Amino acid sequence: MMAPLPEDYRHFLRELRPRSVAVLPVRGPDRTLGLWMLLRFSPEPYGADDLLLFREISDRTALAIENAELLRQAHDAVRLREDLVAVVSHDLRNPISAISMVATALLRRGPQAEGLDKGVRRIHAAADRALRMIRDLLDSTQARVGELPVERRPFDFQEWVRGVVDEVQLAHPGRVILLHTEGPAQGAWDADRIAQVVTNLVGNALQHSPPGSTVRVDARALDGEVLLSVHNDGAPIPPEALATLFEPFRRGPGAGNQPGSVGLGLFITQRIVQAHGGRIEVRSRAGEGTTFTVHLPRDVAPPRE
Repeated sequence: MMAPLPEDYRHFLRELRPRSVAVLPVRGPDRTLGLWMLLRFSPEPYGADDLLLFREISDRTALAIENAELLRQAHDAVRLREDLVAVVSHDLRNPISAISMVATALLRRGPQAEGLDKGVRRIHAAADRALRMIRDLLDSTQARVGELPVERRPFDFQEWVRGVVDEVQLAHPGRVILLHTEGPAQGAWDADRIAQVVTNLVGNALQHSPPGSTVRVDARALDGEVLLSVHNDGAPIPPEALATLFEPFRRGPGAGNQPGSVGLGLFITQRIVQAHGGRIEVRSRAGEGTTFTVHLPRDVAPPRE
């Protein structure tokens, strides 16, 4: 049983003096969401077909309102999750960074006692994995709502890549990483973001190639741009996986249960490259291995609004 119309509605109807009035509740699964009020001023009254149409409109309206409410709740849940990830990740980053820096300093002192040296390398590797996951989670949250920010400054691309590769090599003493550089490569990029690109691509190559194989890194200067390529001799990427390779939370078929990745590295790498006005390509074939190639323009483009 419906409640009587409020006085202001009745006053509204008396002022308009319609010939016919149809009032239909807009009902959700467990509540009434509102009312449809339809007025006709012509002499013909509403008929059965009209009421059937009105009920259909009312039902569709209720469905739209319920869906909009569910969508709002989903957005709120996603926002809460991303805020929680951001806060926790930020709070964890500082203590883990301290652990990583101490482990790095110990490793650079040279060989320690056999057991101590092995333990320090494990600490360094674990802290490095944790920092990468924290950084990737923070970046993925930002990348999904907009473009990743970049802060350009002039530097030598070749020298910077060499330093980053040396750090990756330090964390993987049992692997061979060969670096080839060619030509002068001065330009302006975000140094920290470029380090992420190199670390992600070289780390990805190490993860998806046989333990005894060599990972090759090539940094070359071209007209107006620099080129970075990272090659590994692992199994080729299946064609069906190539289509979604740069989507978030996608892990390659060869990743298995290896730690240190949540499937965000390539997604973030692509976004960093795009934020610099560049592009990234991948070529993967049986017998040839897999090569990721990054093209980065050298000119200093103004940041996009």
